[in-house]
Amino acid sequence: MILIFVLRHRRCASSAIIYHLNFEINKVMVKTKVPKKILPPMTADVEPEKAFWLSDGRSLKNLRELAAALETMDDSVWEHHVTAEKNDFANWIEGVFGQIQLGAAIRKVKSPRTAAKRVQGKLEIPKFWSFLM
Repeated sequence: MILIFVLRHRRCASSAIIYHLNFEINKVMVKTKVPKKILPPMTADVEPEKAFWLSDGRSLKNLRELAAALETMDDSVWEHHVTAEKNDFANWIEGVFGQIQLGAAIRKVKSPRTAAKRVQGKLEIPKFWSFLM
């Protein structure tokens, strides 16, 4: 079948085989669907095992609690969770809530107050869409 295709369309055999393989791969890819990971809404409480535990003993269950905690956070707690090698807050935001852009923004900030502003900005309804509310 491939040889006839090559002779009719005057293509080299390797491109016809590659075409045939790509066609077979695409058929398989269409048939198998990977279930999407269901992420909690940003304001909803996460499951207890996914809660964020601060070094001072407090537990955070959603991004609103994170923003409130960041506004009043001591520098020692911030420095425990954010170093040159790691950023626990960004990892939690990306891993639990799937908010990659917010996580990247949190990685760039240098103080807990600025991080709180970034999280609050993500939680607020954009003013452009406020007429729908």
